[in-house]
Amino acid sequence: MRARTELPRLVRFKWVILAYSIRSVFSLALAACLAPRLAPVNVMALPRMDRELFAPGGRVLVQVLVEQSIRLLPWLRFGWTVGLIAVAVGALASAGIITALALPPSTSRSVWLRRAAQGLPTQLGIVLTGWIGFLAILSLSQWAYGIIPALVYRLLGEKGADIAIVIGVLVLAFSGVLGFALADLARAHNAQLQTGVRDSFAAAMSCLALRFRACMAGAFGYALLALFLPVLVERGLPQVSTLSPGKLVLTVFVHQGAVLGLCALHLGWWAMAIKLVQVPQKT
Repeated sequence: MRARTELPRLVRFKWVILAYSIRSVFSLALAACLAPRLAPVNVMALPRMDRELFAPGGRVLVQVLVEQSIRLLPWLRFGWTVGLIAVAVGALASAGIITALALPPSTSRSVWLRRAAQGLPTQLGIVLTGWIGFLAILSLSQWAYGIIPALVYRLLGEKGADIAIVIGVLVLAFSGVLGFALADLARAHNAQLQTGVRDSFAAAMSCLALRFRACMAGAFGYALLALFLPVLVERGLPQVSTLSPGKLVLTVFVHQGAVLGLCALHLGWWAMAIKLVQVPQKT
């Protein structure tokens, strides 16, 4: 019995299934809404229509977004609206899940719902702060990237400019993971003590300073798995255009299994963040 209480609550598969269901339903709704609008005429004229955008691995969708960026500018405001809705819905759903992970196993459903509702404003504030910080990092990176041809290339040449680009990419990646870790540590603290945004981030920074290696190992471990697991799954599957109906169904199940695995990884990182913060539970 003791071993069961020491394990993260995500071993209760229902939280993984809940996270998977919310992510899948919202992703399908978002794709169904945006894909016909983003798809150019030449893609929509294909036999598989906008489904071609998502095979293999969304590569065609990224290519379309880059090539048709000027034509898609009128949809920028709509995209921002959808993005804000996605952030709000994600914060609403994840607030309940991370609160459930932080509470003792014997907590009643009414207490869980009350704690999740009380912490929702702060959880949403932490999420929005994290996204604003990430957008600020991207804006700063775009400004820094403009310095490379204007200054670095003239001083250090082509090789120096290439090195500067690699260093910039590494700094951007590290900053993104660091911000991601801080936001989730802050959410883990709030799920336990119902503190405000400022106090939650202060506790997250203190935890990061005291347990830097553990925090970075957990954050980078999840981030790398989340980046490379879908790529590895995609490389191991045959091309969608060559599949029979039976193999196509199997491919869909494999993809959904990968999504389920990513949800389990994400909840695993949250459970680790809750343990790293190490805050006594309120009674």
